[in-house]
Amino acid sequence: MKMIRTVDRLRPLYEGECQLIWLVPYHQRGAVIGVRGDTLVSLQAQAECEIHVTDKPETRLVDGTPHCMAIVRGVPERTRSALALLRDAAGGGRLGRDGLEPLLLAVEVSGDPGVREELARARPVVRGAGLRSLLEVLEPWPEHFWVRRTGPRGAEVCLHERLPEEWRASAAELADGRPGDSPTDAGCAPAAGEGPRRASALPGL
Repeated sequence: MKMIRTVDRLRPLYEGECQLIWLVPYHQRGAVIGVRGDTLVSLQAQAECEIHVTDKPETRLVDGTPHCMAIVRGVPERTRSALALLRDAAGGGRLGRDGLEPLLLAVEVSGDPGVREELARARPVVRGAGLRSLLEVLEPWPEHFWVRRTGPRGAEVCLHERLPEEWRASAAELADGRPGDSPTDAGCAPAAGEGPRRASALPGL
């Protein structure tokens, strides 16, 4: 029997809302929820947005450590506050790649028009996460992207390793019903065993 994910049970987003995921180390899940859920209720009240926290088996491995998912939903101005509150309550964590996969894959194939197009599509998620540039979008994934600043408003990126197939599947889900082609690997990412791809200029946000 296929498990129905928490995110699939939630209501549709209202106009102007975005959805982000903050990955919380599983051993800190109790710190985010609190006794009888008091902490989670307080976080939602402070941030003025919805926060849903998953439990086993709905976890994700990050560097070999299980993380539960805090699903944050609301307008960008409030989701930014929610992510900061979650980070403080959990004593850490990291931004999930959810909703950003097509953009990250576009950077992987190094197609500037494709990057700009996906950047425009991902703008609500980018704003909701409090990210101010494409450089900041890539920084949470140093295991995949190496970024070097070339000036006050410029940067170059190298791909350390091909992005996971799970990310490609998620990007394909987001592309369903959307006009145009979804991002592909286009033969630009390094094959297994190859070194980093050459640096490519990053377009501005």
